[in-house]
Amino acid sequence: MDLSIIVPVYNVERYLENCIESIFDQDLDVAQFEVLLMNDGSTDSSYSICQRLAKKHPNIRLFSHDNVGLSATRNRGIDQAQGKYIYFIDSDDFLKSHFLNQFLTIALQEDLCFIGFSHKQTPNRYSPSEMGTLLFEQEGDGINYMAETNFYNAVWWYILKKETIGETRFIEGRLCEDGVFTAEVLQAVKRLKTYKNKVYGYFSNEDSIVRTKNIPRLKKMMDDMFYIALAFNNVVDKLPKQHSNYNKAFRRLRHRQESYLFFAFLRLLRLQPTRQEVDYYYRLIEESKYPIYPIKAFDGYNARQNKLLIRIINYKPLFLALNTFNKILPIIK
Repeated sequence: MDLSIIVPVYNVERYLENCIESIFDQDLDVAQFEVLLMNDGSTDSSYSICQRLAKKHPNIRLFSHDNVGLSATRNRGIDQAQGKYIYFIDSDDFLKSHFLNQFLTIALQEDLCFIGFSHKQTPNRYSPSEMGTLLFEQEGDGINYMAETNFYNAVWWYILKKETIGETRFIEGRLCEDGVFTAEVLQAVKRLKTYKNKVYGYFSNEDSIVRTKNIPRLKKMMDDMFYIALAFNNVVDKLPKQHSNYNKAFRRLRHRQESYLFFAFLRLLRLQPTRQEVDYYYRLIEESKYPIYPIKAFDGYNARQNKLLIRIINYKPLFLALNTFNKILPIIK
């Protein structure tokens, strides 16, 4: 078995069949790959759709469990996967036609640990498309790639050798866990190639937890972003100091760590916290092993507004003043 495609499923009855249709439009031989549908306690008709799809496609394996969250579901998928390579796709997204077979062929022929590609955010759903020419971008090892590029956090932009994953797993019970997983596995990658093709269709879903205005979900996202910012300390610790590009890779990881912190603070402002809550989060980050406050490495993507916000975050009295003003006249919401 060459490839295991892991599809976590949770209340995606509107999108699931479209996602699976795109997977079976990749010119892969049915004996070459398996699709692991991991039903995470869906309460809509997603599970019955999974059952129907499993009857239609002999290489679909269906698993179902009580709701444990995306990270734990992905981890269970890794444990069940039988393929030499693993690919993760979110069940409300899709793939452009005809690309996975090309990528998998290259990965197998050249014994790559990792092969990556680009994505496109779109409000449209999957529709069959013409085969595209591969547009080579870069090759090398994972640490050099990390050092030289502003790599994506998400796991759906690359196919990864299962052997390279080893014992690495997603942090369970947390959102935004992709960033830690991706940064950890890149350190283990001996040989990779990436391509510029926009293969992954990231569906713009207004109900997504990242875009949510639901207060409990927003607080969960904010808490987890603070947690992940601190969890990057462990990722930095694992970076091999003997690597020739250690310093640049170290700065890249610190940049990524501080970016999580910045966006956690933005969500904190949206929640209009009390003084006690603000004090708690400032204490939390001040105890970090690697100083992530004040924010220095992350530049706010060069946006003037973000640079101003970084300066405000870096001076607690200003942050408290902005928080008070935001309660009276919400400008960050």
